[in-house]
Amino acid sequence: KESSLLFTSRQNMFDSDELSVVGAIETSDGLLLLYDASASAGNKTLIQLGAVVFDLKHPTQPIWRSIR
Repeated sequence: KESSLLFTSRQNMFDSDELSVVGAIETSDGLLLLYDASASAGNKTLIQLGAVVFDLKHPTQPIWRSIR
């Protein structure tokens, strides 16, 4: 069976570089996954946290994702 990614970085968005999962928790709205989308330039780092919610009945289907 071929594997696939549940979500990836997005071009021209705050999370356009490397992403790292921080944690996940089941909520009444779905599975909330938090990820680190921090960006570095030179000796400075901009800390950025993103989130995506997956449907509990269809956990490969995102139903919401942060845009900023």
